[in-house]
Amino acid sequence: MKKISAIYLALLASLLVAVSCAGSDDDITTITSPYAYIFSFAIGNIESPFHYVTADGDDTIVYKIVDGEAFNFVIDQKAREIYNPDSLTYETKVDKVCGFVSCKGVPY
Repeated sequence: MKKISAIYLALLASLLVAVSCAGSDDDITTITSPYAYIFSFAIGNIESPFHYVTADGDDTIVYKIVDGEAFNFVIDQKAREIYNPDSLTYETKVDKVCGFVSCKGVPY
């Protein structure tokens, strides 16, 4: 009898776990405060490749450090987007770029 009770208890526990994980996260809403806003966004220095031709006529790639403040970003509060209208230098490894965000206001 104890064996059958243990089997029913295990089935009940697995059913409860399956039901509790079956829900969807689609009904979760994000609450934002109308009093908090981003007022500044900048990136750090980036290492960018530049293609040069030497005096001998050979192609070479030289990596230079480019100041991140040279790139202006637009903060669109209404559309909730931050973007660069000009773009970064060609072949910049964007996964190596650090972003700095400054905000003001009171979050919920």
